[in-house]
Amino acid sequence: MNKIIIMAALTLLLHQTDNSLSQETESADSRKFYSYTLDGNIPEALKLVASDGSSLKQDIKDEFMKRFGDDNDQSEFFLQKNSPVSDLLLIYRDYWRSAFFGRDADGSDLMLKLTRFFNTKYAAGLRIDSTLNSDELDAFVKKYVNENGMHTTGFGMTGKFYDLLIWKNQSDTTYHFSLNGRDISPKVVFMTDFVTLGWEEYATLGKYYPGGWATKEAIFCVKDAYDLESENFIVSYLAHEGQHFEDYKLFPELSSTDLEYRAKLVELAMADKTLYRTISFFISNADSSSTNPHTAANYFVIRDLSRALFRKDFEADAGQWEGVPAYIINKESGLLLESNTGELLRIGKEVKNYIRP
Repeated sequence: MNKIIIMAALTLLLHQTDNSLSQETESADSRKFYSYTLDGNIPEALKLVASDGSSLKQDIKDEFMKRFGDDNDQSEFFLQKNSPVSDLLLIYRDYWRSAFFGRDADGSDLMLKLTRFFNTKYAAGLRIDSTLNSDELDAFVKKYVNENGMHTTGFGMTGKFYDLLIWKNQSDTTYHFSLNGRDISPKVVFMTDFVTLGWEEYATLGKYYPGGWATKEAIFCVKDAYDLESENFIVSYLAHEGQHFEDYKLFPELSSTDLEYRAKLVELAMADKTLYRTISFFISNADSSSTNPHTAANYFVIRDLSRALFRKDFEADAGQWEGVPAYIINKESGLLLESNTGELLRIGKEVKNYIRP
């Protein structure tokens, strides 16, 4: 499978500092702000920050304006990220800022700048107007980061933007657990000491970021993001990414949005303490037209469960969901996943897209 597609499918979003808190503790403006920033829609987030009467906290407004309110980043982000690979991160930071505002939508400027960067570092002898392809850039990003004693996902995308994740240390273990009646034993790679957690971290001022992802070989986990005994880890991370791990074998061509739809149904089928908070998050970050696989999948999960439980297309009132016993939501989520699996198996391993607006 194309590496760019893999990276787009996998990231798991979570709170950095307050993942124990309910969405209801945030104001409507705060939920809207993070919905915009998680979708990379910085222009709309800036309008909200600048609007009269916005209930966003002043320190968030100030930091966001420093980061995105001018032609140049006036925040301390880059100073805080100082490392031996800062020159590479600077290229990506400038690309993110450009891409958030609709420039360099296809990443061609980024690829050209990276080509020139690696041409200088490794005397590759390329013509000044030439551009390395995705596979070549992937190899050079890994080579450069590895030579500086760190690890990276390489050259790929998270959602609609090219991303850069770099960490210093990692260790492997194997988890044995049951996923929808199937026993699986994936290798889990725990990563620590991150230099950068990518564009989501940058856009949301560090509140949200990838908590992990899955490949055909292993599940990768941002270890410091989780209490390893919590439901947040066991369900929202391990079961979610475990479903990805299994789906890569069953449906190797399946789209990012379809993969996320299935993994999010697993979460809702298994969640207990985190169930209603997870539903509230899905509702607040749902958009069927989004190119972000998470945002689109959030919509389709809530849509299909709303049809099953409320006989309506999209129940957006979190209070209505809290009136439904958890075991019923668990059951309906499991039934939706079972039905989806049956349909995908009927089509065959070559299936790419199944969910429809």
